[in-house]
Amino acid sequence: MQIHYNHILKKYNTFGIDAKCNRLFFLESEEDIVDYFRNHCNGSLFLLLGGGSNLLIKNDIDYDVLKPDLFGINLIEEDKETVTLEVMAGQNWHKFVEYCVMNNYYGFENLALIPGNVGTAPIQNIGAYGVEQEQNFVSLRGYNIESKQFETYSKEQCEFGYRNSIFKSKLKGKFIITSVTYKLNKNDNPNLSYTELENYLTQRKLEKTAKNVFDAVIDIRSNKLPSPSQLGSSGSFFKNPIITQTEFDRISSEFTDLRGFPQNDGSTKISAGWLIEKAGLKGYRIGDAAVYDKHALILVNYGNATGDDIWQMAEYVIKTVFDKFGVRLEPEVNVVE
Repeated sequence: MQIHYNHILKKYNTFGIDAKCNRLFFLESEEDIVDYFRNHCNGSLFLLLGGGSNLLIKNDIDYDVLKPDLFGINLIEEDKETVTLEVMAGQNWHKFVEYCVMNNYYGFENLALIPGNVGTAPIQNIGAYGVEQEQNFVSLRGYNIESKQFETYSKEQCEFGYRNSIFKSKLKGKFIITSVTYKLNKNDNPNLSYTELENYLTQRKLEKTAKNVFDAVIDIRSNKLPSPSQLGSSGSFFKNPIITQTEFDRISSEFTDLRGFPQNDGSTKISAGWLIEKAGLKGYRIGDAAVYDKHALILVNYGNATGDDIWQMAEYVIKTVFDKFGVRLEPEVNVVE
């Protein structure tokens, strides 16, 4: 275990917010986690920090920050068609996806270049280009702070939803994920349900393989999304809203280019980025806080924006979109007070 006092968090959050915390704990084993809650925890409030990619820190943090730094990929089971891997929480997500593709383990190639660590992937139930992490999810292991025990959660117990899980509701702040187990395919049959992705391969006359999908997603995302090393951001800031069919019909009667994605319950998912762009906010900037000029779903820090600056921009976007469309956007990012 490493402990740092009065520590700057700028390099630990992809927005590059220059906030600090009282104590930063690097938890490098399950034993470190037990040790923290037995001997170091001085209150119930703490911030669990993964890759810092789905996070907006508004101000300095006057409580502990915990960073689980557990690494490794373990082969659990393998047969002719599938492989089951236990991945430690501290593993970088993109590097894990790259590892899978290079070893001919398929299913996550559509999720290339998503920032963050493996341990935070189930919390957010990350997804992109027609695939969500839950599709290959088997189970996860972690420390239940209330029971003071390590527990294993099945897919059903995680209560996955759209960018949601039990770890964002009932178990928020009560559970520290230490590893995630995924089952991947050995059959190279990529998911091309996302039109943009299929068009990319078709237009370039590329074979429809997982490796080409992996490379395509990297290229597409790189052209749309800023690299956190060059421009502070957290990826998609808002969830794509799910609205009723009546609401969809109302909006599409005026805006005929609105695309809808029907859901099983009869509702329709629409693009938050489309709403923001149609509201005239693409590229909108106040100081160093801005809506990214290449993709309206992204909020960015051009250098010296505070967390409060970014949040005020987010609130302005929410209000403007609601005033124009009657649809209220919800942050996908975890906002830390």
